[in-house]
Amino acid sequence: MQSFAATNDGALWLGNSDGRVFRVGLDGKTKLISSTGYNQLEAAPDNSVYALGESGLVHFLPDGTETLIADQVGGRKFAISPEGQVVVKYEGTVYLVSETGELTVLASGYGPEEWVTFSPDGLLYVTHWTGVDVINLETGSISQIAWLQNSNVGESGAFTPDGKLLLFHPNTNVFLVDLETQELSIFHQTISNSSAMAAKEGGSVYIAFGNQTNQTSVYRIVDAETLELVGSVPFGGERSMEFDSAGVGYLAVRDYRAGNAIFRFDPESGEFESWRVTECSVFSMDIDPLTDQLWWEECGKLRTIDDTGTLQSLPSIPNSQNVSFAINYSGTFYSIAFFNRTDGSQPWEHRLYEWDGTTWVEIADLTQSDAGVSIATLAACPDGFVYTVESLGPENLPPERAGGSSYNAVRRLETDGTLTLLGYDFAFDGNTADCDSASNTLFFTSGIGVFAFIPPSK
Repeated sequence: MQSFAATNDGALWLGNSDGRVFRVGLDGKTKLISSTGYNQLEAAPDNSVYALGESGLVHFLPDGTETLIADQVGGRKFAISPEGQVVVKYEGTVYLVSETGELTVLASGYGPEEWVTFSPDGLLYVTHWTGVDVINLETGSISQIAWLQNSNVGESGAFTPDGKLLLFHPNTNVFLVDLETQELSIFHQTISNSSAMAAKEGGSVYIAFGNQTNQTSVYRIVDAETLELVGSVPFGGERSMEFDSAGVGYLAVRDYRAGNAIFRFDPESGEFESWRVTECSVFSMDIDPLTDQLWWEECGKLRTIDDTGTLQSLPSIPNSQNVSFAINYSGTFYSIAFFNRTDGSQPWEHRLYEWDGTTWVEIADLTQSDAGVSIATLAACPDGFVYTVESLGPENLPPERAGGSSYNAVRRLETDGTLTLLGYDFAFDGNTADCDSASNTLFFTSGIGVFAFIPPSK
């Protein structure tokens, strides 16, 4: 099932991934309504249903009568207001669609990930990781909810009947936002994806989850269903985690109210101590296998504290953001950097670099045709290789996956600078990767949990 919609008359409408639409009545009988490829459903206040697919927007009456409204829009993202107004987000633009199919542009310049939803009072909201926009259909004005900017609490949104905003993404919690009191709380806690996961030598894997308000907790992964609490720190968002050779853990956290910090902790006793306050949110960390020093990304630069207590830095890659890095077992630094883009509907440029001791040298352009391909991280294993965990478009997948994407795929960086695809379709939207120095096992997060992948021998 792709989606469902419940109408006020008690019927349940179902949209299958193959494009078929069904209606389940109060008597429990199921009726096939359409087989024409419309699978994203939204209920209208008059008990009718709108459906969106690659062929356009259609309107279904309760008796199954089907009317094509507009074939210029498609995809998955649309919403219906309490008054029955229809808004579709398509290829970066938000349109108001009239009953006869005319399109009026409400906003543009969005990427592939934003969603649209209406509040009970008829305001249109555009939700995304970086915040929430509000569009007034009467005036056309667009504003941002300032206190939610850069809070990274979810991607898609929906309102409860009493006006609370639910924000959700498959790789994090479902958050409940009270827009009146400016309070944020967890509506549903997940134990799947995280920005902070690390393997401690010997096979133990640890993962952290923040509640985006005042606490991040670290857990040891016991098995696929069980997490064992290690301890917590008073910051709302997890950012990265690493263990040194002695088994001491380092946890980077952020909080849009409290700031940014790195904590050091003992995974056995659960004791945490503040190790360093950072100027910027830390995106990634790694341990240098030759020196056992912790390096972290801060404000675009890679930084460490040497044996004399002096802060050392490698220069940033100009105009980059979301910089992840890894240090191989020869002490060479590799980094994946994304670059600023002004049009969210365009592919997100990102490249793989190597530090040659003087400057960052590009060794691979990871940019792909799909604007939704926006995740890439890397880890170094004791076999001497660096592995990337990426979202890949069809141009980097086997022919049988033509036209599709894989949002968690593993590639090996070869000595000649090429990348060899080792596996793909490991769920979706991973945030971080690490390698166990004892077993040469690559661990990475995804929307459904943590995967362990043993790279094949060369």
